Amino acid sequence: MYHIVPRLQTAFYETALERLLALSGDVYGFTSMAVDSHVALELARRLKSVRPDVRIVLGGPHFSSISKEVRERFSWVDNVISGEGERGFSALLGEKDLGNAGGELVGTDTYSLVQCAAYFKVNPTRTADFEVGRGCRYKCTFCYSPKFYEGVRNYSIEQIVERFAGLKKIGFERVFVVNDNLLNDREWALGLCRALEEARLGLTWSCYVTLPDLTEEVARRLGRAGCRQVFMGVDVVGRTSETTFHKRFLPRNVQFDRKLKALTDAGVRPTCGFILAPASHPASVDVDATLSAALEARLNGADVVINALSLYPGTAAYHPETPVAADPLQVQLLMDVPSIVEHNHLAGAVPHLFPFHSRYTSESEWREFMFFCHAAHTLVNSFPEAIQSVSSERSVRPSGLLREVSRMSGDLMRLLPAERRPAEQQAALELLTQAAPGDVSPSDPLKAGGAGDALPCQGIRQTSW
Repeated sequence: MYHIVPRLQTAFYETALERLLALSGDVYGFTSMAVDSHVALELARRLKSVRPDVRIVLGGPHFSSISKEVRERFSWVDNVISGEGERGFSALLGEKDLGNAGGELVGTDTYSLVQCAAYFKVNPTRTADFEVGRGCRYKCTFCYSPKFYEGVRNYSIEQIVERFAGLKKIGFERVFVVNDNLLNDREWALGLCRALEEARLGLTWSCYVTLPDLTEEVARRLGRAGCRQVFMGVDVVGRTSETTFHKRFLPRNVQFDRKLKALTDAGVRPTCGFILAPASHPASVDVDATLSAALEARLNGADVVINALSLYPGTAAYHPETPVAADPLQVQLLMDVPSIVEHNHLAGAVPHLFPFHSRYTSESEWREFMFFCHAAHTLVNSFPEAIQSVSSERSVRPSGLLREVSRMSGDLMRLLPAERRPAEQQAALELLTQAAPGDVSPSDPLKAGGAGDALPCQGIRQTSW
């Protein structure tokens, strides 16, 4: 509605409050994926101030992880549901179990609550988000998933196919398959692919998969079943990072290039995510190994997403004793969100509760790191061949080249968002032409501005594909 109703853009809280009050609810529930938690809290505060009788309930991974402090600091919040919400919320309401936690899929009639005409206006690809399972069998220390879900499980294949058919009837053309890892159980995933292939529903879909569990057979089955895009969080590369974050998805024998080729040959476009750490973090020693892997992915047909390491409260990678300070730069520079999300009025008092509106290094180091991550995303996607050539033939580290591009580009915040990536591309052209005279041109220039300019945030499941 933010994109359709102009008044939401000029007077967001006032307009949103009017709409919430018009619902005349007894209980109002708010969920968040961390970057907009302050928006949920402020809406809840205003709602409670006008209607003290309503019950305010929060839930989701971020609020679950900070539930104790939320209850202590924000008096207008009545309840915080920790972990998966169905049973806790049902108990709170005195109702029977609401569904999914026990493995029963929500029906497509749920979309009767959605104004589909308005939804399709801002969602022209007509993509539905649909959950087919929960949890991930991997236990990466930077991720919310291991502590949030009550184990790993997949839903009934027969029910999924039935619900997909229902989505098609409503008018959806694509499905984003919501599941942290479609390949938790490879045989189940192959069974789902076979069933969708046989059903011939006319829907295409996308999903999250994990590199170790991807085989050439899985890639073929995904393509035949209508899958057109997959996201793989390779994330960390190098011994220190792999040990620190309990994730080793790219050992030497992984045949990375063959797996990517199997996907592209099957008509499935891969996107590979990688995480960079600031200089003072132990994982920063692996920056060049990570960039080299990102370049390899790009040269083998994958889109690449470069993320800055965010330390989420409640995860194993988060250390409460680490000093943090409010800082909006990550949201302003690396994310494509409305201004109402950029400005977090609560972060100044409690920065440790808001991982995307705070920093865990000095201001100067954080600023340099944010610019570096921005340049890395731009250049790995724009000049992979030239960067790899200069790195191998001239023994130039990718990180050194990117730092020089950042220096030449200057303060990106002085530029409009649509001007930032072109400025980095121009600086890189000058630098690469000097280092390797000849024809240096972007292999796939990034579009500047808008959603295509966004750096999807790690762990939030916000993607540009």
